[in-house]
Amino acid sequence: VKDNSSATFAGVLIGHQFLLNRFTFSQQLGVYVFKQTKTYDKQYQNLFHTIYHRWGLSYKMSNHWYAGITLLAHNQIADFIDARITYRIK
Repeated sequence: VKDNSSATFAGVLIGHQFLLNRFTFSQQLGVYVFKQTKTYDKQYQNLFHTIYHRWGLSYKMSNHWYAGITLLAHNQIADFIDARITYRIK
């Protein structure tokens, strides 16, 4: 079934980070404030599917460059994994 509705989600997160030398481990808990897609409205109607958590691990390669990976999950189901390379201006 083709879904032509919006794929834009917006959420508010709260979390913390553990700094271990060059590694950073992060945990975040979030709630969607905007999620209006037909597919997700049918699948995620209860409160537990408007809440999500994100887990991340990043590595500081130099003073400005970082590489990392994060996992986004709803309840106990992993929905999205991303990899990133970041340049940070200090």
